[in-house]
Amino acid sequence: MNHITPPTYTATQERILDTAEHLFAEHGIHATTLRTITGAAKVNLAAVNYHFGTKEQLIQAVLLRRLTPLNNERQRQLDTVLQTASAEKRTAHVDEMIRAFIEPTLHFAQQNDANKDFMSFTCTMMMNPNNEFRSLFTSIMEPLIDQLFAALQTALPTVPVAILHMRLQFTIGAMIFAMREIDIPISGQHKQLVGGSKTIINEMVSFISAGMEQS
Repeated sequence: MNHITPPTYTATQERILDTAEHLFAEHGIHATTLRTITGAAKVNLAAVNYHFGTKEQLIQAVLLRRLTPLNNERQRQLDTVLQTASAEKRTAHVDEMIRAFIEPTLHFAQQNDANKDFMSFTCTMMMNPNNEFRSLFTSIMEPLIDQLFAALQTALPTVPVAILHMRLQFTIGAMIFAMREIDIPISGQHKQLVGGSKTIINEMVSFISAGMEQS
């Protein structure tokens, strides 16, 4: 699949997007108004309307700014897995494909506070099925998810489509949990925090691949 060129923005647009991203992550989409964003970004409302139009268009810009390069990296890694398997005249392994999807995501989430804000914002969006803005996120993710699903079908031909779809949903749920809750103890008797990102990624890939391949 072709990679998409990430959008570029002026300094003023970047300031508006940074502010919106942080406020959406901290307070939620519905509780954050355009006036709240303009006040925090120290721009007037006309500037937001001029650069982005409606609140929905601003949310779309917030999503595209970081999802585009992240999806490009996921895509690059998945393409490499599929091309390598093809060159070796074999079917791509499930764990290879799962790693191509998970590894860039968790590395991205741990790079800086801005990325953490973005992931918090998108995770909240994904966990609320009644959020009308969720369709914006899923429309951006759809081409990559469709390709991943098709590749998994090839690797797991005996798994019914509905079951494989459910397992991919579980995968996304586990990834969301890992990005937001992994360092929170599950009980008072389990206070030992997990290891670094490499350990988390390896354990997730192993766990999810086993579930995917279950007959």
